[in-house]
Amino acid sequence: MDVHLLLAVLAIALLIIAATLGLLARRMGQRRRATRIIAGGLAVLAIAGLVLSVWALPPSHAPLPASLSVYYVRGCGSLEAASAATGMVRWHYQPPSRSALACEYLPTFANGVFYLGSGTTIRAVRATDGNELWRASVAGRVDQQVLAVDQGVVYATTEAGVFAVRAIDGSQLWHLPLSVATYSTPSAAQAANGMVYVAFSLAGPQGAAETIVDALGASDGALRWTRQVEPAGNIPAGAGGISLTVADGMVYAQIAPSQSKSPTTVVYALGAGDGRVHWTYGAYSGDLLNSLTVTDGTVYLRSMPLGLVALDLASGRLLWQRKDLGGEAPIIVANGVIYLSALLINSNPDGAVLALDARTGSERWRTLLIESDYVSLAGQMLYVSGDSEYALRTNDGHVVWRYGAQALFYPPVVSTGVVFVGSSDASYSFHPFGIGSNDFLNALDARTGQLDWRTSGDVEGMPMLSS
Repeated sequence: MDVHLLLAVLAIALLIIAATLGLLARRMGQRRRATRIIAGGLAVLAIAGLVLSVWALPPSHAPLPASLSVYYVRGCGSLEAASAATGMVRWHYQPPSRSALACEYLPTFANGVFYLGSGTTIRAVRATDGNELWRASVAGRVDQQVLAVDQGVVYATTEAGVFAVRAIDGSQLWHLPLSVATYSTPSAAQAANGMVYVAFSLAGPQGAAETIVDALGASDGALRWTRQVEPAGNIPAGAGGISLTVADGMVYAQIAPSQSKSPTTVVYALGAGDGRVHWTYGAYSGDLLNSLTVTDGTVYLRSMPLGLVALDLASGRLLWQRKDLGGEAPIIVANGVIYLSALLINSNPDGAVLALDARTGSERWRTLLIESDYVSLAGQMLYVSGDSEYALRTNDGHVVWRYGAQALFYPPVVSTGVVFVGSSDASYSFHPFGIGSNDFLNALDARTGQLDWRTSGDVEGMPMLSS
C-alpha cells in the first residue's frame, strides 16, 4: 500500500478512537481528565497523520519539460498519452477492435506516428493529438503485430503475404503473395538497409516442412535471396515458431520445434546481404528463444531450460553458458557487464538480480529478490520490476529504495530523473470498489522512489517518452 494512503487510514482510525474516548470521558468520574488528555493526544496525532498523508517532498530531479509526453497501452485496449510532468491525460485513442493492441508493448513508433494493425487494417495515429491520419486495408489479419517501419515505408505480414504501404498516406507500394504451400504465417517483417526479411514454413512431402528465410527489396518487393534454413526432417510437421533479428550485418533466424519430442531450437546466422549461412547453433530449449541480444561481438541467447548462453558473433562458438540462471526477460549489457533478473535453479530463495562479467559469465554480485522480472539501467542505478519496484546500485547491487508491494510491476523506462512503470494487481487480489487497487502508471523519482504522480488503469508494457 502507498505510504500516503497508509498514513491517511491510520489517521482516520486514530480520529475514530479519539472521538470514542471523548464520548466515554463524559460518563467517567475521576478518570475523566486523564481520558480527555489521551483523546486529545490521539486527535493531535491523527491531524498530523492527515497532514503528512497529503504532503510530499519536492522531487529531487529537475522539472520535466511541459512538451514531454509519456505513451502507453492502458488496460490492454487503448493507446494513451499523458503529460510526463503531471500525469494528466492528453489524449486517448480507442481502436475499433480491442485485439488491435497488445498488452506487452506499444505499437510501432516512427517520426511522430504510431502504426498498428487492427483486423485487416493498418492504422496510423499521430502522437501529438491521437488523431487517426489514415487507414490501409490488407488481405489477412494484422492484429497485435509488430509492424516494421523503415525509410518512410510500413511493412506487414499476414497469411496472404507481405505488404508495403507508404507511411505518409497508407497507399500500397507492393504486395508479395505467398505460395499456396505455405505452412505458417510469416514471421514479423524486419527491415534494414533497403531490405525486408521474412521467414515462414512450406509444406513438404510426407508432412515435413521447410523453413525459408526470404530477403526482399524494400522498394519493389523483388526477391533478393532465399535460404532454406531447416534441414529436411530436423523439425517434423513444421516449425513451432520463427523469429528474425537483424543486427550487425547479420540476420539471426530462431526456429523452435512444433513437437515436444524434438525440443531443440536452432539459431542460424545468415549474411544480411547474401543469405550465406555463417554458423548454426542448436540449443535444448523446448520453445522459441525469448531473448536474443547482439552486442560487442557476442550473441546472447536466453530461455528457461537453456539458461544464459554467450556465443562468438563471427563463428557461433560457445563462449560460456550459465544453466543455473533461468528466466526469459531481456538482459542489459553495458561497459562489459551483464545485468539481468533470474530464477536461480535449485536454490531457495530462487529469485535474484545479478551482474555478470560479459566475457566469462562470472558473477560480480547478486541481490536476492524473490519476485523480480525486468531491469532497466540508468547511470549508476539499476531499476528492477517485480512484486515491487526497486532501485539497486550497479557497483554492488545494494537496494537503495523500494516502492509498492503485493502488485505486479512491468518493464520500467527511466528518463530525465523519473522512473515510469506500469503496475497491476496480482491475480489473487480483490479490491471492492477499486479500494487498494494497484492498476496504475507510476512516475517515481529515480533517486528516492517517491511517487510524483500516477494515472489509473493497468499498464503492462513499457511506456515510451517523446516531446
